[in-house]
Amino acid sequence: MGQKVHPLGMRIGINADWRSRWFMKKGFAASVMEDVKIRQEIEKKLDRTQISKIEIEKASSQIVVTIHTARPGLVIGQKGVTIDALREDLSLAINKEVKINVSEIKKPFLDAQIVSEMIAIQLEKKMPFRSVCKRMLKNVMDEGSMGVKVMVSGRLGGNEIARKEWFKDGSVPLQTISKKIDYGFSKAYTRYGIIGVKVWINKPEISEDKFASAGSADSVGGHKPEEIESPKGVPDLADEDGAMNEDIK
Repeated sequence: MGQKVHPLGMRIGINADWRSRWFMKKGFAASVMEDVKIRQEIEKKLDRTQISKIEIEKASSQIVVTIHTARPGLVIGQKGVTIDALREDLSLAINKEVKINVSEIKKPFLDAQIVSEMIAIQLEKKMPFRSVCKRMLKNVMDEGSMGVKVMVSGRLGGNEIARKEWFKDGSVPLQTISKKIDYGFSKAYTRYGIIGVKVWINKPEISEDKFASAGSADSVGGHKPEEIESPKGVPDLADEDGAMNEDIK
């Protein structure tokens, strides 16, 4: 019998990164529970705001939380009211100072978690699941994806017997580790019960020089990454080494 692994967990260190970044010599379990509390509090306060992922970085005296979302306006709130209230709630929950950055997702249809939430929201509005999934497949492929797969499970269409339905377009090679496969899961709360929505997206391949700028996008309310260019007139190291080799010859 074949065993399944998480599509993101098996690609950490290859084309995916840890979502909690810190190091502890002792008190490891307590630090993990802090992360759990932070994620649960954010998901509770910012439900259905199209959050892709939550990254946590810990220093000696401060915790930096980065929220990646397709709708930063809802997360920040009018005049920053929502984000300020969330910061206070997190600080009270873990008794530590918390800094929150909000990063905007430029292409939400290439993010599996956001796509799964979009499908779940439409299912909660009693829209036909087949038309919803097929329309979402088209939107994802039109955005430039190499493949997408969607699975919905539960009492689909109000049937008494729960079942699974699969929808697929393009190529989604789950066993090819070098492929950048994104995965997302959401729940749709309907009058007939909970419907689970799973989404796999085979993201388009990008060159290494564009990898850093293609993940999320601009930072809102935090530090925005900047490109550092060499001062004009300073020769490139490769050119300088080449010139030195010619002089030696």
